[in-house]
Amino acid sequence: MLKKMFISMMTMTILIISGFMFLFQGSVDGTLGMPDSPIGEKMEKSFEDESYVYYLNDEQILSAIEKGVTSTELIDDFLLDKSEVTELQETDVAFAYVETPYLTVLKESRNIFDRYGRRPVPQELKPELMDQFLPVHIRFYENKGYVYNVKVLQEDHEVEYFRRETRGSGSMKTLYVKVDDLDFSERAIVQVEDKIDPSINHSFYLDFQIYKP
Repeated sequence: MLKKMFISMMTMTILIISGFMFLFQGSVDGTLGMPDSPIGEKMEKSFEDESYVYYLNDEQILSAIEKGVTSTELIDDFLLDKSEVTELQETDVAFAYVETPYLTVLKESRNIFDRYGRRPVPQELKPELMDQFLPVHIRFYENKGYVYNVKVLQEDHEVEYFRRETRGSGSMKTLYVKVDDLDFSERAIVQVEDKIDPSINHSFYLDFQIYKP
């Protein structure tokens, strides 16, 4: 009899502890979101539109490969200029940059060179390039990416993103914006906005023309 009661009590204890663990996990996920998970549809990459403002031919890709394997300053020319900021916002947002196909070639070629000690060829990098989506990256201090929303604004309206990713446990947030939804002749604003208090924000100018290859 006592043995049965002991087994019953142990079973109940295990069930209660399991229930608390489940609720705790749900609370954490609900507060922080799913780390490093993409939000939005799956992207199908293509790089065939020669009219795309950031299109690269094989010669330009070769030039970017050469720069990528010989330089350590890869994103410097793609950083966005700051708009109006405050002292408080400076502590959370480190910088922002746009990743054109040229920058993708720089990064990928550097990665291949560092890992394998060789220069890649254009054919192996082209599958990584996109002419349908333009990534905009925001780098945060202290993994604050989950605290902020990011918007791309142009001509007084918000450009909807196709996909959003938060990586590095909140240190980086990326928006993939549809190229067809952008006017590359007009400057855009990238706005980083506190989810709770939208008056706390940090903006960058995105002048598409200065990042042309």
